[in-house]
Parts: sequence; structure tokens; C-alpha cells
Amino acid sequence: MRYRMALALGMLLACSAANAQLGGITKPVSLGIRAGGYMPKDRPVGMSKTWFAAGVDARVNISALPIIGGQTVSLDYLTRGSSSVSAITLVQRFSSPVAAPVQGGVRPYFGVGVGVYRVHVKTDTGSDTKTGPGAKALVGLEIGQGLYVQGDYHLPAFGKVAGLRASGFAVTAGLRF
Repeated sequence: MRYRMALALGMLLACSAANAQLGGITKPVSLGIRAGGYMPKDRPVGMSKTWFAAGVDARVNISALPIIGGQTVSLDYLTRGSSSVSAITLVQRFSSPVAAPVQGGVRPYFGVGVGVYRVHVKTDTGSDTKTGPGAKALVGLEIGQGLYVQGDYHLPAFGKVAGLRASGFAVTAGLRF
């Protein structure tokens, strides 16, 4: 699984680098890197309520339809100790039109998507892993100069894994290239 994620990340970086020379116009493909915190809904006794969250996003922007912000392929990694949640999701984004950003250059966006989630939980009594489908909803603000803040709600389609219900809310800040 790790080599697949590394391969996907490499392809995303290559796509972003190929489109970096477009300058001031909206890039057809951009790459974002973000980090922050994650709070799972339920967790085993003794497991911390706040986890580390990291993500990489590759955005495909559709300029012909400005209200439709485009599609995003997201790789999310949420971890605390030896437990982790990883996801690959395809998200449909919606945003304010390119011609009319909100005052001050701040541009809000939101999106919904589906993907594959892998949840691995290690506790004092053992460990368990499940992989399956899931959904993701997000809201965010592009602040300008490539900075953005995003809130994600992760919803794996399966129930608890070793006492952890992995659905939860992540708040991250990042930089878009």
C-alpha cells in the first residue's frame, strides 16, 4: 500500500511541475500540501482525541465553468502513535467564479467525493486493519499567495475498527503550488 501511495504522489508532483510555468493564469493542474489536526468520532479508551493530519491534493481546474471549481485527487494520512487512517479520494469542488473572488482575494470552496479508506488501529490488546469505501466532504478558503485552510469530514463506510470509529473532522492549512 505504501509503494502505491508513493507512486501516486510522484505522479502528482510530475503533473504539477509540468504546469508550473503558466505564471499568473489559473493553472490547469496544481498541487497542494497541508497539515493540521484530526479528531475521530469514537476511539478506544486511552487513545488520544487529537491526531496529526497531513494531505496532498492534486487539483484539476476547469476554467470554462468557473462556478465548478474542478476535481481534486486527495491523499490523506491521519495518525496517532501506531494507529492511522489513510485515504485516496476523488472530490468534485465548487468555488466562487474566477472573475469574482470574495473581497480581499479570499475565495471559498466546498466539495464532496468518494474514495478508498484504510484504517489501522493498534491498542494495548491487539491490532486490526480494515480497507473499504468511504466519502469525504470539505470546505475551505483560498487566502492568496498559495495559502489555504481546509476542513474535511472523513466518513469510511465501515463501522468500528478495534474500538475506533474513524469518521471525523480534520482541519488543515497548506500551500498550493
